Amino acid sequence: MLFTLPPYSFTRPDLLLLLGILPLFWLWQWRAFRSLATFVSLLLHSLVFGCVVLAAAGLHTFQPGAASIPVLMLDLSQSLTTSQRQWMRTTITQQVQPTADTPTIVFAGTHKQMRWQDAEALLTRPSTDLQRTETNIAAALTPLLQNEPNRYIYLFTDGWEVGPQAGSEEPNHTDTNNGATHLLLPLLKAHGLKLYPFPPPPAPAASHVALQRFDVPPTTASGESALLRVALDNTNSEPVRGELVVTKRDKEVWRQSVTLTPGASLLTHPLVFSADDSGLIPLRAIFTPSTPGDDANPQDNRATAWVTVTAKEKILLLSAKAQDNRYLERVFRGRGLGVTAINVTDQPAAIGTLGSYKAIILNNVARNRLPATLLTSLDDYVRGGGGFIMIGGEESLGLGGYKGTEVEHILPLTLLPPQKKDEPRTAVMLVMDTSGSMRREAKLLYAKEGARAVAQNLKDKDYFGVIGFDT
Repeated sequence: MLFTLPPYSFTRPDLLLLLGILPLFWLWQWRAFRSLATFVSLLLHSLVFGCVVLAAAGLHTFQPGAASIPVLMLDLSQSLTTSQRQWMRTTITQQVQPTADTPTIVFAGTHKQMRWQDAEALLTRPSTDLQRTETNIAAALTPLLQNEPNRYIYLFTDGWEVGPQAGSEEPNHTDTNNGATHLLLPLLKAHGLKLYPFPPPPAPAASHVALQRFDVPPTTASGESALLRVALDNTNSEPVRGELVVTKRDKEVWRQSVTLTPGASLLTHPLVFSADDSGLIPLRAIFTPSTPGDDANPQDNRATAWVTVTAKEKILLLSAKAQDNRYLERVFRGRGLGVTAINVTDQPAAIGTLGSYKAIILNNVARNRLPATLLTSLDDYVRGGGGFIMIGGEESLGLGGYKGTEVEHILPLTLLPPQKKDEPRTAVMLVMDTSGSMRREAKLLYAKEGARAVAQNLKDKDYFGVIGFDT
């Protein structure tokens, strides 16, 4: 973009800020103002520095010599926006100041030669005869080699040549420095033609909001929670308000009003799949801005993701005490299993049909606490492919009364009935002197404590007695 200071312009006006160093340099060399010689030296150094800065900033003028008639070349391809073509028209009329008869070449895929008076109208409404989907700068420059030499050529283009590749219908984007135009530049120089390219300022970014990503877990189980992630990108300079809607099989499962700040935004939401969800399920996310003008391309505001939902395998966990299941239930749920934990003492009728469970676990529960129908159906359940686990304890296996039942037939072991063991009893008889002499120096108290210590080492079934005598 050119910064104008009539009748001169600069290609890098930002470098003019370096001229601010001169006042600091003068303050540093304030002693040079005391004598004429040092002052002249300071002035010359400042002039040299100023000339270097002006040269680096690209000081130039559009005005050619009086004997030279410029040639205008205008790129009218679709790669240039309406605002860029308006910049070309303003720059030419204010800086170049051509006459109505100034020779002008308008080009895109093809080119035409005409007067500026006729070409100016095409900057507003380009002709479709120019094949505006392509750009061929080299073809437009070639006829100039046949004209008179020593002329100025003002080339207004974005600098990209677009055309079909040989043997292909796909467009080919080629930088002018690497395409056919690059080979043509030495011929233009040899012919005395001076080419001045003027690229228009970049087109302002269009207001745009895009749904960049919609991520869901590839697989999950029914009854489980899956985290949905939606990434949105707002290229506007201001926040954009809108609404995000996610549907599952065309049924709304998430609706959220959001305000998107400029840049990227990430929205998350947990979604629980019901027991009816199974197979490959589509999820669709759509973002709708509150103001349609905030998004130039609403087609990229939607995305579809697929998730495979599998039925969760369930197990039946039976126990006589609720506290017996507190650790097992946590472990099974952590492995992604559905757990139905039942305390048969309080809920004997809540067991239901065994066929709905993948496995049945008896956790230290006695036989007499289970429904009779459960025991009779266990054998058929296991033969049909169901899993069965029995956890031992003081009320399980042989101790729980399962000897000779259907459970013993299922288990790969032989149960033993409770074993009775006769333990011998111990009898202790203490003979203790209770005469008056034992009251001296607390002798009787020591004898009593010794008797208590002996009694504490006996079992409940043992015998214990004390005989006192007086001398």
